[in-house]
Amino acid sequence: MEDPSVTENEIKQAIALDYRAFALTVDAPRAGKRVRDVRLTIEEEASDLNEGDEDNGFASGPTIARS
Repeated sequence: MEDPSVTENEIKQAIALDYRAFALTVDAPRAGKRVRDVRLTIEEEASDLNEGDEDNGFASGPTIARS
């Protein structure tokens, strides 16, 4: 944010509402090459190979019945 008074007003409002903590986050100015993102892309490509298969989820797995 370019105007610090906006942040200051938000903090004052939070204090008035009796907030006890703040969570601050820092965003990267551009996307990086994270291992998690690379892994996700590989999983998506692998799932594309099974497009012809019908995905029934748990429907084809074992079932439990109550008596």
